[in-house]
Amino acid sequence: MIKIVEKLPRTNRQFFIDRYHFDEMLKAINSSQFTDEFNQCLYAYEHEKWFLCAAGLGSCLEHLMLIILKNYNDKGYKTLKGLPKNPTAHNYIIQFRQPPISISSRQETFFNILFMARNAVDHHNTGKTQKELCDLLLDGISDLYNDYYNSSILIKENIEKD
Repeated sequence: MIKIVEKLPRTNRQFFIDRYHFDEMLKAINSSQFTDEFNQCLYAYEHEKWFLCAAGLGSCLEHLMLIILKNYNDKGYKTLKGLPKNPTAHNYIIQFRQPPISISSRQETFFNILFMARNAVDHHNTGKTQKELCDLLLDGISDLYNDYYNSSILIKENIEKD
């Protein structure tokens, strides 16, 4: 069984991220590209570069969604069918609506909120609001991993014929 990633830790007065709680996630995903992208986001977070962090985490969300779709596709589900060559967050959400993932309208709203948070971080503003939006994105990546990546690995082969 794949280990669950804990939520991003919070502190009251300092900017803090516990990089180690993501190690299990990165090890399980086993993608050097995703790991490098994610670690660059953590670097931006640790250096309070909120715009860079949020932009990168949005890209990591999309990348993790693609990895999940590929996992299902490799098990015989046609989760990549209809995905454009240069997909956007909207395209990934459309694919997540389809079986075997079949997200609900509330789950779709959650994904939309994450991508709106990414787009809301302003590179001219620093401080608590920007950090908290990045925290939301980090929590979103943990949720995506816990709720969808694990299922994409554990699902049985699709043996249905078209």
